Amino acid sequence: MDAVWGKFGKDSGTNNFLYGMASVAAYCKMKGFINIKFIDPNIECISKEKYASFLKDNKFDVVAFSSFTASITYTLETIRLVKKTLPGCIIVLGGIHASLLPEETMQECKELDFVAIGEGEITFNELLESIISDKQYGNIDGIMWRKDGKIARNKPRQLVSDINMLPMPLYDLFPMEKYQAQATHSKVFPTYTMLVSRGCCFNCAFCNATDIHGRKVRYKSISLIMEEIKYLKEKFGARGITFYDSTFTANKNWVREFCNELIRQGIKITWDCSTRTDTIDEDLLKLMKMAGCWSVSFGIESGNQKSLNLIRKNNTVETNTKGVKLANRLGFFVATNYIIGIPGEDYSDAMNTIKYAKKLGAHQALFYLPIPYPKTPLYDICKAENTINPNATWKDYNALDFDNPIYINPKIGKKKMKELYNYAFKTYYRTPMVLLRNIAQLNSVDAFKKYLMAVNCYFKFQ
Repeated sequence: MDAVWGKFGKDSGTNNFLYGMASVAAYCKMKGFINIKFIDPNIECISKEKYASFLKDNKFDVVAFSSFTASITYTLETIRLVKKTLPGCIIVLGGIHASLLPEETMQECKELDFVAIGEGEITFNELLESIISDKQYGNIDGIMWRKDGKIARNKPRQLVSDINMLPMPLYDLFPMEKYQAQATHSKVFPTYTMLVSRGCCFNCAFCNATDIHGRKVRYKSISLIMEEIKYLKEKFGARGITFYDSTFTANKNWVREFCNELIRQGIKITWDCSTRTDTIDEDLLKLMKMAGCWSVSFGIESGNQKSLNLIRKNNTVETNTKGVKLANRLGFFVATNYIIGIPGEDYSDAMNTIKYAKKLGAHQALFYLPIPYPKTPLYDICKAENTINPNATWKDYNALDFDNPIYINPKIGKKKMKELYNYAFKTYYRTPMVLLRNIAQLNSVDAFKKYLMAVNCYFKFQ
């Protein structure tokens, strides 16, 4: 059902479980499509030749992919390989990159037959039904397709109003033993990825999540979440869950209900989440800790208030400081994220963010250069300044490699930006407070495994 290409490493990200694809597969199976197969050549470590043989042996009628900006080049290469191997098959592409740039993507890849725009469960199922019946595609909301040699776009698909009508992701279709959440989100192994909501009520300039899932946050019911966690524990031996929701604590009442139910049912699971410092308080964090939360990740972004204002964080340096200090005091593993060289910053501003990160002294800090993803307000800001790198490719949108940054800050320059990025990583984990906090975490076999991964990563910057 899905095929991706490339190889693991800085160009392709991590081997996180593909939650969205699993949800689409589950919905289609619920609607009667039972002959669904999945292969990930990266996970399976197979050659292009073996991948082509897999396609030929199964003679697929439809092959579907998801898409991310940083890996879209590999995805389109794979689409071409599939079409060459199975000329008669229909190829469908969904995911965030294709949803935001559907026409551009179809123009870039003539082998692509359909783009499913936005939330894909209902759209893809309706497309499959039409493929096997009347091949009338004009009434399917949320698709772009080729009609009489031209690209046609149907009206938008409405968001799924009640995500509880969607079945549990089809975990059994995937080689779960080969998927592992990022080590930075794992206290114990195995740790798997879950999403319990869709949508984001915030308006950060560097993010376009609301373009796909909307501004209203829609939650799964607590009972369905408990069922899914228990299934992962019983079927796949899950010891940890990392929640990849945009802002897990956006609705404090929902979080309290979730935590209380975990405690009431006695479900022993270690979990972490990403959130904002202005959506937590001491009582909430204490309850989360009682329910098994070991780590919280904060999008701090900058130590400069002017930069927080520009990227529309609607938060303050003071609130970020208080939030991180509170989580540290309560014994959480605290992860923080920063962007260096935001438009309008100069060298001293960027250094101030690095110094601020060290002052907060969270266990983990991840530093990034600005990545103006297509269709985001940050992209518009950079384009208006004429600071988008004209030589950048889709591969350069990867947040793990800034050899050829998308955005070049005119007050700092490309060379200094790369130096600041490397300096931040090189020096942060030598900070005495950070070192001591991380050494204190070395209290289990899993912890040693995790920190060994971290050390290997650190020395890549040396």
